[in-house]
Amino acid sequence: GTLTVGTGGSTDTVGYVGGASGGWLSVNDDQGNDVNFRIVRQVTGGTYYVAVVGGEERTQTGAYTLQVGFTEDEAGDDHGDRVERATRVGVNTVTGGRLERAGDVDYFRVEVAAAGTVTVETEGETDTYGYVRDGSGALLGQDEETGAGDNFRVVQEVAAGTYVVAVVGGESRTATGPYTLRVSLAVE
Repeated sequence: GTLTVGTGGSTDTVGYVGGASGGWLSVNDDQGNDVNFRIVRQVTGGTYYVAVVGGEERTQTGAYTLQVGFTEDEAGDDHGDRVERATRVGVNTVTGGRLERAGDVDYFRVEVAAAGTVTVETEGETDTYGYVRDGSGALLGQDEETGAGDNFRVVQEVAAGTYVVAVVGGESRTATGPYTLRVSLAVE
């Protein structure tokens, strides 16, 4: 399902999520409200660990509230097949996904806090096609194989706002398998 971890409060925090086998799976700084971290990650059943440290190179101190949420996958699907069920991801994050069947569409919602150049791409062995739309649904960019291997890559100038990313299988939506979605933002 989808694990959501973050903090609330006025203390600047950085968060880490790790698995039982060791090593950090995700790290985030300031994708939550104000100076709080927020991590949204697809996970399988198991034990996960969260570390919270002070921001600005661990110099910040103070109180915070840890917020943890979990949503089970929809009928075995890892990400919603409709825009209204899109998985929320932040900028400068990496999220695992899987196209379970031919025709599967995985939707992601990205909140961009500042104008800049956003890069959305997949990595892995699965042939993917992707597109990016703005909050009103207007198509901003689409691609099938500009990324490494058979992966898509869309680079687009954006303003602050909400954007929707869709990942589908390449080869006329018939490709299936795992992929990694990478969303990054270079602020102008």
